[in-house]
Amino acid sequence: MNQVLQQLNTSEQAINFLIKKATDKQWSFIEESLIVSKIKANLNLENDLFDALDWPLDRQSYLIYLDEFQKWIPLDNKLKVWRKPETLNSQEVYDRLCHFYYLTDQQTGIGTLIDIIPWFNDFLVHFTENWGYFLSSNESFNDEKLKSYLKDSPQYRIQDSLLNSSPNSSWNSFNDFFSRELNPGLRPIDSPTNNKIITTPADCTFKGNFTIDSNSNIEEITIKQTHTFDNINELLKGSKYADSFANGTMLHYDLGPYAYHRFHSPVCGLVKESYPLFGLTYLDVSIDDNGLFNTTDNSIKGYQFSFCQTKFYNLKFYLCLLRYNPFKYVFIFRSKAENLFPVLCSISATSL
Repeated sequence: MNQVLQQLNTSEQAINFLIKKATDKQWSFIEESLIVSKIKANLNLENDLFDALDWPLDRQSYLIYLDEFQKWIPLDNKLKVWRKPETLNSQEVYDRLCHFYYLTDQQTGIGTLIDIIPWFNDFLVHFTENWGYFLSSNESFNDEKLKSYLKDSPQYRIQDSLLNSSPNSSWNSFNDFFSRELNPGLRPIDSPTNNKIITTPADCTFKGNFTIDSNSNIEEITIKQTHTFDNINELLKGSKYADSFANGTMLHYDLGPYAYHRFHSPVCGLVKESYPLFGLTYLDVSIDDNGLFNTTDNSIKGYQFSFCQTKFYNLKFYLCLLRYNPFKYVFIFRSKAENLFPVLCSISATSL
């Protein structure tokens, strides 16, 4: 990541960086993406949803949009415009996050913004990272916001984390709420003492599997048609355990934004290694035939917000890599299991 950006401590500083860094030519590309996003949305997005969102078209209006977004507190409400048609549950949080990425995700005359502005993705990483820090502040959550989720968003299943109608732990920020714990006994583990049985590490949905060859190569994964990975070493960024995935299998799962958002060890083990890796922040957003935002999650077209990867290897160890926007967190466990085959699990998850 750009070293200057690493030194910035707030989203406001990231906005100031954008103001100083972007040349007039680069601003013309940013404005082109903004204009294209509004034109496409006006043609394809459901009318009420289009009207409910802001559509900045130039430098000044985009900076105003960013200034407001950096203090936006995710909130679902009962207004019809935010209702998901098939369930009538609120999805304002989902729609606004999609909109944030959709604005700067459009093809300009010479490519997308992260193709033609080398530092633009670093800016997005830093901006969203520091927005996440704001969501860890006391200012980001209160009883009123909790009531809105209980009333308008049953898909979050908040009751699974309530005891006598109160949170089962302290929710002092939005991130405390989003990463809330479940009440005991709601995810019983089958055969917890048998490490030959691999338990899913999250409330996720299977999306696909990929063969890892003897040289740790996998089928090439293209990220936004510009960033490609075809080897486990590239994904693990130099971990001394990276080669241990050879001759294994990579499994990919999706963890939706409404799901219980904690990860658990698939087997018994001890943490042997833990470190952060800077990564990309990207959400592949389109508009579907119903006029609603749609995100792609197929391990081929986008990072979504995060990855979790789990590995068994060599009879002794497995690796768990958690990627939360914009970092990857790597955990190496020592396992008590015997004769386990190499398995790498990738979980694409929405994190706020």
